Amino acid sequence: MHLETRSALLAPVNMKMRLLFQERERLASFMQDFPLETLTGAQRWSAMTTVATIVHNIYNGLEEAMKVVCENVDGHVPAGLSSHQDILDQVASPRNGIRKALVSQDMYDDLFHLKGFRHVVNHGYTITLDEARVIENLERADRVLPLFVNAVHALDDDLCQDSSLVDGPSVSP
Repeated sequence: MHLETRSALLAPVNMKMRLLFQERERLASFMQDFPLETLTGAQRWSAMTTVATIVHNIYNGLEEAMKVVCENVDGHVPAGLSSHQDILDQVASPRNGIRKALVSQDMYDDLFHLKGFRHVVNHGYTITLDEARVIENLERADRVLPLFVNAVHALDDDLCQDSSLVDGPSVSP
């Protein structure tokens, strides 16, 4: 997968997504070297914890990209106790005169579950990880990644319709 935006407003998304793709590639390599179905006991727990951590990191990367859209395109990043949900809700809603919804309903459902799973991992509940839930969320992440990349490309295309946004707003001396 590859993402390279042209709009200066989305430029920070490029590095965030590049790191996210590298993380997913490392996980694919790990799972090839250590197939889950061959692991038992502590090795299996360790592998599942690794997968859960990577899924956590993938959602974090996606949320960071969503924050860029909130800040640079919408002009407002939600803050406070419900900020994670508010960020997701904001990018799932069109901004009249600014942009279409970045996140479709299909993506929203997967991202909502990934956000919840990230909370589980982030707060140290990995001791009692449900293996089926780990794999289910890995599948969600794999399903949503290409959709998200396509959505960012579409937003980038829309933003580039205004040529001043390709290189960023011009500043007069």
